[in-house]
Amino acid sequence: MLHWRGLTRLDYRDFTPVALLNRDPAGVFVRSDSPWKTLKDLEGEIRRNPGKLRASGTAAGGIWHLALGGWLAKVGLQPSDINWISFSGSAPSLQEMMGKGLEVVSCSLPEARTFVTRGDVRCLGVMSAERLPAFPDVPTFRELGVDWTMGAWRGIGAPRGMSKRALDVLLPALERVAKSPEYLGYMKEHGHGAACELGADFDRSLRESDALMGSFLTRAEFRAMVRERVSPMAFPIGLGIAFIAVFVALAATGGFRTEAALLTRAGMIRFGETVLWVVLYLLLSRTIGFVLTAGGLLGALLFRVGVRPRTAAIVTLIVVSTTYYLFAGLLHVSLPRGWLG
Repeated sequence: MLHWRGLTRLDYRDFTPVALLNRDPAGVFVRSDSPWKTLKDLEGEIRRNPGKLRASGTAAGGIWHLALGGWLAKVGLQPSDINWISFSGSAPSLQEMMGKGLEVVSCSLPEARTFVTRGDVRCLGVMSAERLPAFPDVPTFRELGVDWTMGAWRGIGAPRGMSKRALDVLLPALERVAKSPEYLGYMKEHGHGAACELGADFDRSLRESDALMGSFLTRAEFRAMVRERVSPMAFPIGLGIAFIAVFVALAATGGFRTEAALLTRAGMIRFGETVLWVVLYLLLSRTIGFVLTAGGLLGALLFRVGVRPRTAAIVTLIVVSTTYYLFAGLLHVSLPRGWLG
């Protein structure tokens, strides 16, 4: 599969196209309790408050990001008018949206099928020419007045220069698989779009896709779209910079009174406790959440060094809430929500 990331491409001419086996158009999803009932509702919200809503479905520059950005450009908006937060795929993106860390997810309907079936999320439209048989109630973008189609495809390629003899064996075998009742039944059961384009037909589709991508990825608004405003690594990087700054300040002001102090039993215990706090945060934050984990560990640390309980509680509340607001609220860095949902 061709993968676009930051406008750098893997050229389809570097391999031999063998067979296209699947196409899944993109859909736009919101929570069922969101105020946007239709695609037009969501478009209106983005027009009124550009840059406010958060969306994901994959990494920045991935196919679901491009699909969403293409829709925005098609209706006269900027692709960057919605804040794209990189996630490793559709599943964590949907989970984050359920936790209210995102307002919009762009991905395929099969990937969101469980959430749609349970009634947790609503698909506002699918970017295909026709309605999908597995999801007959979901309107296409064209039905909604937006002539825009885009989605993911999956195929098989071979090294450039594969012999005709090998292809003569491989192509008929793949065609039998792609048209077999077992394969078609599996794809239908899971809501995926089955396809079968072999050799030259697949190559033609790749060239058309390449031309389409090139027609809008080189535009200025799309170049801006794939440059993330804040990386998900902003929080740990910020902590690392703060740690280095404290270390330098202590060294400059004589905070490290003697080198031997660290080698004492008390010094080693203090150092071990610092490492323990970091390890506990890494182990617990994903499950319990940033607020509860950071609050509990900071409060315990302050109490451990002799701060009065009331003062420790006030400092913990201020530091944790300010940090969360700065990173999750203003910079849109995805911090784990955990038990707080």
